[in-house]
Amino acid sequence: RRPRWHAGTSPEELTAAENESFLDWRRGLAELEEGGALLTPFERNIEVWRQLWRVLERSDLVVQIVDARNPLFFKCDDLENYVRDLNVPGVGSTHAVANALEPVSEADGEAGAEAGWEEAGTAVGS
Repeated sequence: RRPRWHAGTSPEELTAAENESFLDWRRGLAELEEGGALLTPFERNIEVWRQLWRVLERSDLVVQIVDARNPLFFKCDDLENYVRDLNVPGVGSTHAVANALEPVSEADGEAGAEAGWEEAGTAVGS
């Protein structure tokens, strides 16, 4: 998570706080990697996180596009919690959209319905 800041925080102070927070988080990721977890390069790049933090702070709506075959696996609850915790006026609404390139099995559709996912449209294409 991005460290707390305010309008009086200098760019240098903010950069130092972000770097320290990121290093603490990376130490935790290193422990996960030692346990066998695989991470993408994006999780290791603070510039990706800085861009995400700034976009979230300026967004009116955050949409996660998740795989319809297992949407609850791909939906990031931590992202939703982070957006909610920002406490920025006008920010805090998150939605997830389930997407699939191939037809979703009846079992997967039923599992999604049981989890509270609603059908919002129909597939288009062949």
